[in-house]
Amino acid sequence: MAVETNGRPTNGRPVEPAKANGRPNGHVPYQAKTLRSNPPSSIARRMIGLAARLLLWYSIITAIFRCPSSITNINSDSSNLCRPYLTAKSYIDPYAKPYYDAYVAPYVDVARPYVQKVEHNVYAPSLAFGKATYDQYGAPRVRQVSDLGQLQWEKTCKPTIENAQTHVWAQYDTYLAPHVDSSWAAVEPYFAKGRENTLHIYNTQLVPAYTAARPYMEKTYSGVREFTVKTVLPYSKSTWTSAVVLFNRTIWPQIRILYGENVEPQLLRIGERLGRYRDGKRLKAAMADVDSTSSSASLSVIASSMSSSMASAISETSEGKPDSTSDATGSDTASSKTDDEDVRQKITDDLKNWQEKFAKAADKGSEDLEQRVKDITGRQIENQVRGVGEALFVQLEDTSKAEIQNLKKKISSLVRRLPETPVDQDYTKAEDYLSKATRQAGINIKNKAQAMREWKENFDRETESLV
Repeated sequence: MAVETNGRPTNGRPVEPAKANGRPNGHVPYQAKTLRSNPPSSIARRMIGLAARLLLWYSIITAIFRCPSSITNINSDSSNLCRPYLTAKSYIDPYAKPYYDAYVAPYVDVARPYVQKVEHNVYAPSLAFGKATYDQYGAPRVRQVSDLGQLQWEKTCKPTIENAQTHVWAQYDTYLAPHVDSSWAAVEPYFAKGRENTLHIYNTQLVPAYTAARPYMEKTYSGVREFTVKTVLPYSKSTWTSAVVLFNRTIWPQIRILYGENVEPQLLRIGERLGRYRDGKRLKAAMADVDSTSSSASLSVIASSMSSSMASAISETSEGKPDSTSDATGSDTASSKTDDEDVRQKITDDLKNWQEKFAKAADKGSEDLEQRVKDITGRQIENQVRGVGEALFVQLEDTSKAEIQNLKKKISSLVRRLPETPVDQDYTKAEDYLSKATRQAGINIKNKAQAMREWKENFDRETESLV
């Protein structure tokens, strides 16, 4: 008899939850979760990392505290790390020594006595104790293990390897050797002929050619080396030096003068205009604050004056009435006096507030002005004095030296051109020529000095205008 499940016969077979009406039949199927376990930490990796760190610290401490200061001072007691460390230090020292002396050396000098004390009291005794303990207990065990390994090698591994080698050679002799021998027999005549031809070419052509060309090659190498060492390198060095001197003494000063006289003042003026614009906005804000305060004060004064005028008018009308009394008149007079005192007090307070506000504004303005003057003078000294001024001074110095050297050469050539028995006319021509040369040299030097004076005047004028 069939059993019905959810209205359907199953013929006594169990119905799978996923296939019953396409639904899980009210039961949630269990799904096993795959747990992803983290891989266990490797002890070997930790030991390697610990050994690497210990080795790194040992190398650093040995290099800094135990190595001598020079390679020539290395002896048998020095560590094996000292030689490569001092070799690398000799190359790096010119670049790193200033920073080492400034930042590291003070701490090293302070720590050196303690490290030496630890080395003498802890490290050396511990090393000696460990070595003695190893020699007494560890070395016999190591030798015992080594002898046991050698015995097992001779007893087990070596016969197995020899049997395997014998079997392999037997298989080689049976299957591969005939083919190798036949192939070698076929190739050997060609190989022998090629070898004989190669040796013949080497002995009959290459060796004589090399022997004949060797003197010329040595002579060419010597000539090229001598030309390179005695001509190319000196001229290259002198050319480079001349190019650097030309750039530093001629081209760069001219560029610096053109930039300082034409471009930099414009940039400075633009910056100062922007600064004045910002200062003007702050001043307008301050003046607006002062104006609002003064307007409120003026309104209070106007209100006080209006109240006093109204009080006086009321007193006059009260005097004109026949039924006014003397008490009312006295009270009006007292109220008018009180109003006058209030007005005076308010005016005094307003004046005091104005004075404080203007004093604060003046102090703030003086501070801003002082800072701006410092900035202007600093920029002028940095850009103009140390830039254009030094460039003009370099030009003046170079022009003076060049004109003096040129004048000396002209004097020497003038003396050489004089005849052995000169007459008065020769002396006159020589004096005229020398005076013209001296005057021209003085004019050239004067022009450079004049340019420097003009720059000084423009510098003072520009600084005053900026300030």
